[in-house]
Order: sequence, then C-alpha cells, then structure tokens
Amino acid sequence: MRLVVLLLGSALFALPSSADACSCRGWTDLPTALRTARDKAGVIVHGRVVSVASRQARIEVIEAFKGATGGAQLVLDTDDGGGDCSYSFESGEEYLVYAYLYEGRLATSMCTRTRKVSKGDAELDWLRTGKLPPVPVVLRREQDQCTPKEPITAARCHWFTTDTAVCMLGKELQPLAQEIATPWVLTCKLQYGLEQVHMCQVVPGDAIP
Repeated sequence: MRLVVLLLGSALFALPSSADACSCRGWTDLPTALRTARDKAGVIVHGRVVSVASRQARIEVIEAFKGATGGAQLVLDTDDGGGDCSYSFESGEEYLVYAYLYEGRLATSMCTRTRKVSKGDAELDWLRTGKLPPVPVVLRREQDQCTPKEPITAARCHWFTTDTAVCMLGKELQPLAQEIATPWVLTCKLQYGLEQVHMCQVVPGDAIP
C-alpha cells in the first residue's frame, strides 16, 4: 500500500480563501473518518456513471452498501450550493459514492468520500466486510536530505481515501523508540512554502533502513 498526500489546496482539499471557496475540514484518524462518513451518508454505493449533464450524474448501482439497491439508477446533484465544491464525474467510470439529501434531492460533493474506485480498493473491502484497512502507526519526518530521519508519533491528517491524506506535522513531536516495530510507516516531507504541511507516503516498516 502506498500513500501520496495531496497538496493542500488541491481539488480534494481546500482552505477557504473567500466566501464562495470550498472548505473541507476534519482532521482525524482514518478509522474515525471512515465510520463518520458511513454514519452521515444517506446513500453509499459502488456504481458506474451512465451520463453527466447540467451538474447532475446518473449512476447505475453495482453494489449498494446503504440506502439503495443493486441494479438501480440514481440521479445525483453534483453541486450542493456549498461554494466551489462541485464534484466532477466522468461518464463510463466507476465510483464509490457517498451521498445525502440536499433540498429534497440526492447530492454529493468534493467534501464527501466520493471518488473513483481502484483495483483492490481497501475502502470497498471495508464496506463489504467491516474489516478496517491497515493504518500506519508510525510517522517519520524527513527534514531534508542531509539530516537524520526523525521517527515521530503525532500528527493531524485529513484522509480522503484509505491511502490518500493531507497531514499537518507540528515542529515539536514526541520521538518514537527505535526498537518499536510496525508493519506500515508514514514517511513525510515538508511542502515548500507551506509551513507544517507535509507530503507523505506509506511504506512497509521492514523497508525502512
């Protein structure tokens, strides 16, 4: 499993810059993010986009996890009026969709966990089986290429999929004992010009020198 953290201000995560800007908030751990999204959504499906027009998408349900049935077709508003948070679907592609009622219509946006599905998708497996995906329990910040790598144990992350997140790492974090073993490690590098915002990826613990 590999994790590449999205740049702050990307299509999936944005801090508000004006009254109409998209603001998706919620710094939390992955299990909490998954459970909260499942509980708050009125409809959760794995579906294929049949058509897209006028900020609406028609979705054919392949698998229904909540609030729908397999084989049904759903019409989703892709703009919930919450600023620049409209979700852009592509016709013919498969998506994991988290939707909710907005003004009497079914809607989704970039601030939900709606996204394209991938092969071996861990989030789909979780929805099917209830088994949470593996989560790294150790973070290691690389301050730059010339200094030793620093094992740390605290961060705030905003998870969009089971393998994508934006992380804020403080300057003062508790070091992790070198002898502690873990199967997954989140390695992070500071983004230029963005204080405390890090770009990270998950690597197997035994791959760390």
